[in-house]
Amino acid sequence: QQEDAAALRAGLKIIEAYKHSRPLAYIEKGLDATVAWPFVDLKLQNSWPVPIAIQAAVKGNTITVRMLTESSPGRVAIRSEVKETIPFPRVVEVGRAPRGSFKRKQEGIPGFRIQRTRFIWPLEGTARREVVFKRYRPTPELFVVAPDFDQAELPPLPEGAEGYEPELDPSTSPPLDEHDPVRLEQGVDPAGVDALRV
Repeated sequence: QQEDAAALRAGLKIIEAYKHSRPLAYIEKGLDATVAWPFVDLKLQNSWPVPIAIQAAVKGNTITVRMLTESSPGRVAIRSEVKETIPFPRVVEVGRAPRGSFKRKQEGIPGFRIQRTRFIWPLEGTARREVVFKRYRPTPELFVVAPDFDQAELPPLPEGAEGYEPELDPSTSPPLDEHDPVRLEQGVDPAGVDALRV
């Protein structure tokens, strides 16, 4: 869903949002949101002092979402940074495969820990900075091998893979989703930040 990215860039308050289980090719990491009604929803709130209209258009496989106001109430900028890349594990199962052979059922995808920072400068009021951490869990690489297959003959581990899934220390892990506390810093200096107009 691109609506979350549009809402973030428009400076709207994110009341409820859930990321996808893995990164998406068509949107920057940390800016996505998924909806599976009625179980998973995206809820937004207009925190600006002016009305905002949401315009959405679909063309082919592309959806374009715009937030419209009569006049701009402020400026917004977003940064999304990869703070950690988490190697994906390899999982090997003995199952249905031709004698002496193997097949790869699933490609591995690394996980990521993302820091998303949003700067908001209202025309009236105090500027602020919001910091949210997101985590995409790694997707295992999955092989199915025949009972008589020598697993030493499997292809070498690809780049970004490990033979295990690293455990995270909960005492040092940052907030992982929108529902965890968001760090707010007031009086942010806009110098040196590329701002996007609402």
